[in-house]
Amino acid sequence: MKQSLIAFWRHDTFPYCLWGEVIRIGNDGAITASNYGGRRFMPIRILPASEGRKIANKLQALRDEYEHQVRTLRETSRIEVEKIAPFIKREKT
Repeated sequence: MKQSLIAFWRHDTFPYCLWGEVIRIGNDGAITASNYGGRRFMPIRILPASEGRKIANKLQALRDEYEHQVRTLRETSRIEVEKIAPFIKREKT
């Protein structure tokens, strides 16, 4: 039985990588991940699934917290802008 693997590859937004279960490793070292519609990526790390999932879960939790804090900061900043210059009040959508 083949060992399940999780690959990590660079990405331009926080946490600066994505990950997925490896379904194929090409001769050039690029991987195909199960959750990306057959797209290929050049991994920066490939780990056994148990270890990879632990890291992926921690990264996902960190990303969720990051996105929550960004939303909070955006709302707080919007309120402060309206206090400073009420004429900039955001339009209701």
